[in-house]
Amino acid sequence: MKRLLIFTGLLFLFSGFNVQANSLNAKSLSAKIDVSKAVHKIELGTFSKSVPVKIVELMRELGSVTPVNSDEGSTYYTAPFNSEEEAQQQLPKLQSLGFNSAKHVVEYKNEVYDIRTFHHIANGGKLEDGGKVPVIRLWK
Repeated sequence: MKRLLIFTGLLFLFSGFNVQANSLNAKSLSAKIDVSKAVHKIELGTFSKSVPVKIVELMRELGSVTPVNSDEGSTYYTAPFNSEEEAQQQLPKLQSLGFNSAKHVVEYKNEVYDIRTFHHIANGGKLEDGGKVPVIRLWK
């Protein structure tokens, strides 16, 4: 029992350092971020092997879809939207068409971030999107 308490205490202590380090890192990055240069897109999906025919047909209907190849496979993105709001409006429409794993992403200086992470960095490490943070509770 004593070992468990020590382990739990150390885990809590180190997790606090990690959160503080991430917050400091986000604050230093946020000073450098020009939000007006963020490019909003929808990530339609990542495929490690072949793309299903139905998805290929849907991408052809959409038009400007760009693949980005990596070791994990090919990730497909829509053309950039004019604003964050426009991307947010289009996301449910694309999901209803069959792109179940579609998500709103931001490309900034050749890096791609999900929208929540980008807001986190841009706001200096503060989460202000009103999103719910999952909580894990253990019941005995």
